[in-house]
Amino acid sequence: MINVLIADDDPNARAGLTEMLNWSELDANLVEAVEDGEKVIEVLKQHSDIDLIILDICMPHMDGLAVSKYVRDNNLGTELILLSAHAEFEYAREALRYGVREYIIKPINRTKLN
Repeated sequence: MINVLIADDDPNARAGLTEMLNWSELDANLVEAVEDGEKVIEVLKQHSDIDLIILDICMPHMDGLAVSKYVRDNNLGTELILLSAHAEFEYAREALRYGVREYIIKPINRTKLN
C-alpha cells in the first residue's frame, strides 16, 4: 500500500482530489490533505513513509516547485505529481529538474489522475 499526501491551497480542489480517487482500489492510503507547501514539509517530517505527493504548483508560503526541490535535496525518494493551471514550459522544465514524475494541467479528472 502506498501512502499519499495531497497539497492544494484551494479547499474545493483538496476535497475533489480526496474524493475523486478510489483509494482502496489503487492500494493507496491518503495520509493527509494540506493547504500549502510548509504543511507538506511538516507532514514529511512526521511521516517518513510518504510514497507519493500530489501537489499544486501555485500555493502560498511554499509552492510545489519548492517542495519538489526539498524532496530532491533531502533524498526522500518520494514520487511527485504536480498539478498546475499553467501550461508554461518553464514550470514543466523546472519540475523535471526536480524529478517530478508527472506534470498535469488542470482541470483534472479521475482518469487522468489514475
